[in-house]
Amino acid sequence: MCCYEVGGVLCRVFGMTILLAASGAHVTERSFKQVEHADLEELYSNALQNVSVHSLATCSTLCSQNVDCKSYAWTNYSSQCSLLSEDVRRTSFYPLIPPDIAVYTTFYSDCSEFEYEAMTGMSGLCYKAYTDYQSYSETQSICQNDGGNLVRIPTLTKHAAILQVMNLKSSKEIYIDGTNIPYGSWRLSDGSPMFLNWRSGEPTGGGGENCVIMFDDGTYNDVFCTALIPFICERQLNV
Repeated sequence: MCCYEVGGVLCRVFGMTILLAASGAHVTERSFKQVEHADLEELYSNALQNVSVHSLATCSTLCSQNVDCKSYAWTNYSSQCSLLSEDVRRTSFYPLIPPDIAVYTTFYSDCSEFEYEAMTGMSGLCYKAYTDYQSYSETQSICQNDGGNLVRIPTLTKHAAILQVMNLKSSKEIYIDGTNIPYGSWRLSDGSPMFLNWRSGEPTGGGGENCVIMFDDGTYNDVFCTALIPFICERQLNV
């Protein structure tokens, strides 16, 4: 354990957990998880503030004190602390972060911490049902801004989980992730196969109906991607 003081606030670091306390002040707790792979250019595009500080621990504290800070990056050789406005996705697809840069992102214990709900039967998966009507491309943008994506249905199990959410939220129809462009067959936006449960007589495919909606009976219909439809976003509890 190490203790230090920033702005009159005593901070204790327990591994990845930052505990902030001050006399008469509200006590908050933030946990951060180190990220080993990330697109640094994308990461720094979300910078709220870049400051020079004397240690990684101080950088952690600055992020903890800023309600808009979701992640931070500490560059050892320049003593630069970058406070970031977005969660950093932990993935093996991006390049390895250089050893002189330490990147940490918020570690969540509950979906409600980012205004989502837990998806029953899908461990670690959270969702948010949007009732406003949007085009397919706009739903994707909104979900990505949330740190996730439009609901993806690769299996019957996931299909059943989404149907349960629709019934819970009284959703009559929603956009789901997937098109038949550019593959010529229906696939999720990452190119992987999607589970399909077409309504009788569908898909018609006429005149550019390249997107998919799901009805509250679990069947699908192909529609124009410009159609305005409600939608559900999903994201991992810890991205």
